[in-house]
Amino acid sequence: MQENDSWYGWPIHPTIMFTARKVAENPMTALALSYSPTLRKFAVAADGLSTAATDPQTIDTHHQQKIFSFQHKNSSLALAIAGFGRTKTNSFNTVLEATKQMEMLIKRPFQNGYELAYKFRFNMIKILENALREGRVSPFTSSHNSTNKVPIFIFYVFGYFNHKPFWVTADVYYDISDQAFSVIPNEPDLRQFQFASTGSYPIQLMFYGKTPFDSRLADREYVITESSIPIEAVHKFVETCCLPVAREVDKWCQGIGGHIHAAEISALSFEWAIPPI
Repeated sequence: MQENDSWYGWPIHPTIMFTARKVAENPMTALALSYSPTLRKFAVAADGLSTAATDPQTIDTHHQQKIFSFQHKNSSLALAIAGFGRTKTNSFNTVLEATKQMEMLIKRPFQNGYELAYKFRFNMIKILENALREGRVSPFTSSHNSTNKVPIFIFYVFGYFNHKPFWVTADVYYDISDQAFSVIPNEPDLRQFQFASTGSYPIQLMFYGKTPFDSRLADREYVITESSIPIEAVHKFVETCCLPVAREVDKWCQGIGGHIHAAEISALSFEWAIPPI
């Protein structure tokens, strides 16, 4: 990570059914994604803050778009991004590189959405490797001396490919000793309700019913269950992480805020519930 590069947050710490992602050392994104097999719908929400990694913290923008829609024939897909946004000089821009890849891949004749998602993952690693070799991004570092793997960003690729739902999560890391990138993929079981999020870890645990709600967030109490409405659940989680009082509950919420945008994805369409600015 280089000073003044922009960051949207990134993941660690998976659980079994609901997936929590915890940031170790830097500003983060509040992003939530859910799928209901009963409603046959995905829902996704994200905050709009992008921060430069400096101390004191500086705001890059309050209106960063982190959710993107892609439509082609019988496919309605979405891409959500958290993590490294761009370099200070804009020599590398994650959104531009990732959306360009998706716009190209959605038109190709893949057998299913998973095949498309894994090709996207492969291409993005190659793009990162080229950018590192060309000096458009610098080797990533960690403030924790014991940490060899630095989380760079997370991609959620999901939606409907030929009317069939799919969801692939890709955690991208930089190995300091090998100076190479690696990916940890995950495919949630879409036969059951799924919920994944990045953001405040203490607030994640409250929403998952693992710990009691903090009294300062008592009016926000909401426990996610299999009967939760996806769009309601993702919006409530992100909105709670954006509250000023959330910064008292968890200091990492200082890097969360800005314009919340949210969408629903069905086999027929991608629809903004709250469009980005």
